[in-house]
Amino acid sequence: REETMLGLGGDETHQVRRQLILSLAATVARDSAAGASFHSKLVARLREASLLNDVTFITTNYDTLLDDAIEMEAINTSRGTGSIVDYGFGGLVQGDSSTYAELRSFRCYKIHGSLNWLYCTACDILDITYASDGVLRLVDEPDAARCPSCETIRTPVIVPPSYYKDMSSVRLAVVWGRAFRALREAEHLVFCGYSFPDADMHIKYLVKRAQLNRNPGTQPLRVTLVNHYAGKPSDLILSELQRFRRFLGEPDVEDSGLSFQDFAADPGVVLQ
Repeated sequence: REETMLGLGGDETHQVRRQLILSLAATVARDSAAGASFHSKLVARLREASLLNDVTFITTNYDTLLDDAIEMEAINTSRGTGSIVDYGFGGLVQGDSSTYAELRSFRCYKIHGSLNWLYCTACDILDITYASDGVLRLVDEPDAARCPSCETIRTPVIVPPSYYKDMSSVRLAVVWGRAFRALREAEHLVFCGYSFPDADMHIKYLVKRAQLNRNPGTQPLRVTLVNHYAGKPSDLILSELQRFRRFLGEPDVEDSGLSFQDFAADPGVVLQ
């Protein structure tokens, strides 16, 4: 919240906060490669089943595994230039406007920000690097952190996992608005590897608000959990299911009994 601590000035506190965010981001970036194949498999299977155009991805993760998978697997024919990932910024971030720009895009709303979103507070410009290793350069190569226009130190746009969430970014607010509309219009919501932690009350509010404000006459929102993993305790499985059912309504929440790896291999089993 930009508050200071006794013995530290405002600039020092800001630098400590920035270094903590960079440390968190660098750790995520270095550890994220292991799951890349499953994200790619999921996008490929959705494309093969003609389901991809009907899917909106909403993620709290900072890494670019999903973004990269969309870039690699969403289109398996010739394509135009530029990115095909729609982050939900609208016109707030300049895209490829060339004659050969690819017009197809796939929705991926990262409501806690992303390692590849680098923001300059002086220019009010958000640059998208299209690679999670961009944040590693901010740590290992300090000059790479400077804005090319004004040389102000840039910082990744990510919302740290604390109870207080700073959502003051205009661009994040737009992404949240897109995510709300997608949830309100959805027929089926699938949670993958997400347990509704207490620190994410704002996400609970987002989902519940979308559930309660659906258009009259539409079917109730279906919710399916894909939260299993090898050796997961049965009492934890039950407590997670009960937590979702208490919040979203018992008849509307089902546990698939699948892991993310299972779901990635055959998403049609859940998305029937």
